[in-house]
Amino acid sequence: MKSKIAFLVFSIVSVTATLWIFRALKAPDTIAVTAKQPTTATTTEADRLNLSVPDHNAEVSSIASVTDSTPDTTTDTTPITTRIDSVTEGSHSLGAVWVFGTGPSALNVSGAGTTFSGPVHSEGNIRIRGAGTNFRAGEVSYVAALDVAGASVSLQGRTVKVSAGRSIRRYVPSEFGPESAVARGSTNYRSVDSSRCSEGTWIVSARELRNNTLYYSTCNIRVSGAGATRSATLVSEGSITISGAGLSFDAGSPGLPALIAETVAFNGAAITVRAPIVSEGTVLVSGSSLKLCGVVGSDVTVGGANTRISVCGR
Repeated sequence: MKSKIAFLVFSIVSVTATLWIFRALKAPDTIAVTAKQPTTATTTEADRLNLSVPDHNAEVSSIASVTDSTPDTTTDTTPITTRIDSVTEGSHSLGAVWVFGTGPSALNVSGAGTTFSGPVHSEGNIRIRGAGTNFRAGEVSYVAALDVAGASVSLQGRTVKVSAGRSIRRYVPSEFGPESAVARGSTNYRSVDSSRCSEGTWIVSARELRNNTLYYSTCNIRVSGAGATRSATLVSEGSITISGAGLSFDAGSPGLPALIAETVAFNGAAITVRAPIVSEGTVLVSGSSLKLCGVVGSDVTVGGANTRISVCGR
């Protein structure tokens, strides 16, 4: 009898121990499990999800690649049908710069890293105060004096003092008015109505200009924008101001300047003009990395940095 009772107790204990072990193996390991925290939208998470995150602090790699949102209105590619005399008429040909004024600062170079590639002439003084000014090629001629005080100035061409009276073909804005031969003979002539001017200035985006077109305005003209290339001649009875970045201009027709005005000013970056710039008064160049050619004025001031002025066509 005692042996039966002992066997029964042993069986009960064995079953109880087996059940306890089984439950221990099936129970979740609450120590090892941690709650997953919500993920915030960080750059690391974006990388994990293979998303492209724009870097708003990154610099623009090239000014020339900057564009504006103004619609491109260029549709007509027909060249101007009427031409006038070439800018090379006169006793001399136009080089990189021609200054017909006779003042003490007729040609005034104050900017850093200015390079002249081609002949430079002044009927007055040539005054150089900018560091790193380089006259790379061609004769540098002047009537009054060559005044050099800038650091690291290089004069690689011949410098010569000449007699007054040299001349080149000069344009005046009135040659291009609505009653001119150019206006009567060209289908791509545009006279800007004064109603389009605001406070005496026609303000236009470079992208609104049509190629192979001559624009004439009695108002001042101000062109701005970014990343546009145009072949158009602008004529103003007042001033022309070119600003913006990555703009490129050529003449509306071979043999014509790109800009003709009483005064011309540049204020921007990476602006290129591939045809002559003719002013009856001041040409003021400021900004950075400008490439100009055939600059004509009664006085020319070159400021800014890294401007290059050359002979057109080179």
